[in-house]
Amino acid sequence: MTNGINLFVAIALSYIIFIFYTNSTMKSRRNYLTSNMCALLGYGVIYIVSLYNIPMINIFLSVAVNIAIIYLCFRTTFKNAVIQSLILTAIMMISEGIAAMFTDINSEINGLAEKSLGAKLVHGVLSRLIYFTGTVIFKFVSKDKSKHEIYSGFLSLLVIPVFTILFSAGIMSIFDIINEKQRLMFALIAIFGVISNVIVYWMYDKTLIYQKEIRELQEQQFKDNMELMYCNMLEDKLDQAKIMRHDFREHLKILEAYIGSDSESALKYLKSIEISNESVNVINYTSSKVFNIMLSEKQKVCINKGILLKIQIAEVSLGFMEDIDIVSIFSNLLNNAIESSAKSEKKLINITLYKMNNSFLVIKIDNSCDMKPIQENGFYKTTKTSDQEHGIGLKSIVKTLKNYNGDLRLEYNDERRIFSAMIMIPLIY
Repeated sequence: MTNGINLFVAIALSYIIFIFYTNSTMKSRRNYLTSNMCALLGYGVIYIVSLYNIPMINIFLSVAVNIAIIYLCFRTTFKNAVIQSLILTAIMMISEGIAAMFTDINSEINGLAEKSLGAKLVHGVLSRLIYFTGTVIFKFVSKDKSKHEIYSGFLSLLVIPVFTILFSAGIMSIFDIINEKQRLMFALIAIFGVISNVIVYWMYDKTLIYQKEIRELQEQQFKDNMELMYCNMLEDKLDQAKIMRHDFREHLKILEAYIGSDSESALKYLKSIEISNESVNVINYTSSKVFNIMLSEKQKVCINKGILLKIQIAEVSLGFMEDIDIVSIFSNLLNNAIESSAKSEKKLINITLYKMNNSFLVIKIDNSCDMKPIQENGFYKTTKTSDQEHGIGLKSIVKTLKNYNGDLRLEYNDERRIFSAMIMIPLIY
């Protein structure tokens, strides 16, 4: 009975550490709940087989189950799954050995390691604490620190599991002078210590991810502001061109008066007229100048990349939207569409804007996309391979749409190899 309880606690803690490690280092194939439930089932099998107490079979089964869970539930190769499982098993065995040294040294007199449930529990918890510390160190060492946590933060947190290990080891040193009830109480405290360590590190990882997303959203906002400034600059040039066209007839009249009578004055006057040779051709799709300028600029980009851009816009007004929000939504969607279609065979983008039942503004952008985007938790992610470019533009769009109670829906048609982004914004919000 005592062996079963001790074994259950040890394997339960191993499961908690395993899901912490896998969830913080790998992406789930479907969703994290499914992956964690599969891991729970696998560790349940390990517990049942371990009751027979055959060390070699236990080690082999632990490696096999970890390989199966990592490969089937997380996006990784079979080779990496084998390596990860062997590393985890090696850390586990080293932890057992270190914990055994504390147990044997401090419980030789009364044989507490063999007879006392409290001693067995503390031994199991101590080994899992060392195991957890080892996985945390390995996870940190194997990461690229330029993109993740810095050494100071990691070393500060490392104090917590080290202190807990020393506390558990200290408990073993006084086992011969306390009763079994006190031993069990200390064992429960040690179990709580392991779980607390995992929670602290989990919250630390989540905080790092949150801070990283905040930085990326700020960078995206800066890019949107720069694009808005560029659109405003083009708008100023358009106004200057209109003024130039308006005044051009007057300039011609003056030049006509100069020519024939005073050629030198005519030449001087001609040089004084500032004429820009930069063409700014903008099509008025809607009443929004920023939208018209931005769409016209994206049209030029598509032409340079050999992309056929089709635009169908009904009589709609974007006057209820801020210029920066228009840029944030359309610029990110069009940039993604251009990047995807440029890599495809068809090289096609369709943009449609219309009102539905005079209640919703519908924005639909379809683009050719030969590679199916990755779907996670019902949301398509970017096909970019860089960790730094993981669809922050889409997050920026969703954040902006909240200002208008808008909704973004993404779909991919495997047969047509078309990626579609559709936005619905209520006209009364």
